[in-house]
Amino acid sequence: MNRAKQIRLDRGYGVVDVIEGAGISARTLRKVENGEEVKTSALARLATFYEAQPSSLLAPAVFDDPERSAA
Repeated sequence: MNRAKQIRLDRGYGVVDVIEGAGISARTLRKVENGEEVKTSALARLATFYEAQPSSLLAPAVFDDPERSAA
């Protein structure tokens, strides 16, 4: 899991919440969350929605709880 998916789950956002809020497609969100290549503009829209740096969304997730990292 990467940081983009972790943010979405931690904030309780569903896929629809994010794609509507960020103005990206479900396919693009899936690609970002799977670490696949996407257009810079789509990554920037997602970062703006999450109030994060675009590069940070592609980083591995960070877990405070070791049990959670196994999910």
